Amino acid sequence: MRIAFINVTPGGSTGKIMSSTAEAAAERGHECVIFYGRGEAEQTKNDGSEETVKSNEDTQNRETTEDPVKKIKIEGKFDVLAHAFKARFLGRNGHGSKKATKRLVQNLKNFDPDVIQLHNIHGYYINIEILFDYLRNTRAKIYWTLHDCWTFTGGCAHFTAAKCEKWKTGCGKCQYRNVYPKSYPDTTKKEYEIKKNVFTGLTNLTLVTPCEWLKGLVKKSFLRDYECDCIPNGIDLNVFHGAQDEETEADKRVALPEKYILGVSSVWDERKRPQMFIETAKILKKDGFSAVMIGKTDKKTQEAAKEAGNILLFDRTENFGKLAEMYKNAVCLVSTSVEDTFPTIGLESMACGTPVVYADVCGCPEQVEGDPVTGLVATPDDPNSFADAVRIIEKDARTFKENCEVKSKTKLSQEKMCERYLELYEREDQ
Repeated sequence: MRIAFINVTPGGSTGKIMSSTAEAAAERGHECVIFYGRGEAEQTKNDGSEETVKSNEDTQNRETTEDPVKKIKIEGKFDVLAHAFKARFLGRNGHGSKKATKRLVQNLKNFDPDVIQLHNIHGYYINIEILFDYLRNTRAKIYWTLHDCWTFTGGCAHFTAAKCEKWKTGCGKCQYRNVYPKSYPDTTKKEYEIKKNVFTGLTNLTLVTPCEWLKGLVKKSFLRDYECDCIPNGIDLNVFHGAQDEETEADKRVALPEKYILGVSSVWDERKRPQMFIETAKILKKDGFSAVMIGKTDKKTQEAAKEAGNILLFDRTENFGKLAEMYKNAVCLVSTSVEDTFPTIGLESMACGTPVVYADVCGCPEQVEGDPVTGLVATPDDPNSFADAVRIIEKDARTFKENCEVKSKTKLSQEKMCERYLELYEREDQ
């Protein structure tokens, strides 16, 4: 079976989900190609400007020593910037990148896939009209994993912080245009109608969500008529169980606190609510807690952390050994974010045996609730609620740790996630 995968990047959380599924499919004997718009992929030999996949006749039975999953970049840096400009100043996200999308479609026609797996198609690299015109006429079975809400809104990827429900009726008069994907003009009503016309009516499309919360929203949206499966995200447990710490000289000069809560984010922006995390740390200071924040912070957050007096700041790291060490030594991970669908940081923490305190929003509670319980949820706007949850976890640390080890191995592994996707693909192939 030939399977094509499409995502904005080959890395990051969604890219890793895509890549791991493609690698698992290739190991099963399927022929797989990844198409992506931005970033760099390991073992990718082309610059994405002109290379195409050879036709079936050229690729069948061809022996190769190359990466078993071919990766093709379909967009150039200038084109991405031009698309981003169009989205930002004209409110036309998803309507640029015409040449790149035509190139992608030609690649897909040459490859003639049996299955097409879409992930994030927003991100300034795909023209939705051109892509979906092809998808309506292809013989391939299409699966589209939704990692956020962009697909069924007039613009935003998340709306929980704004407590907005206009996506149910058609958007318009949007007060949430200053977040990704940012747009100065309000075109949300028009874009809502365009998405509704473009994304509906396909007879060969099945939706996938990583959590029941998002699946529930899909069933209330204009996508409600599609079949929708739920496949939770998974991570490579070996990355954290077997990670070796490659310390730099700077790392060696910084000792971790004896007892601390951990916060992790690529960027501590407004949605991640760094101030809520800092307030929680300040409340726990009298209980002997320190706090560690990993990720990019602005000056305001840095000053607030310094004033708190018990918070250490670390830059974002790709050193999985160092990150695993920080997870393992923490009392718990505390996520104050109000807009995370099914975050992988929680999975990483549990893989290290460390429970999680989440804000009671989106699909986050699904990770820690159930059997076994691997963390707690807190009232989103109450730092005392977060602090209370941390204290409860500390008192029963051993049980929570054991539960994390059980759940991460049995329910949240990358292997289990990949197997669920392969069951979908191969079910249609029978």
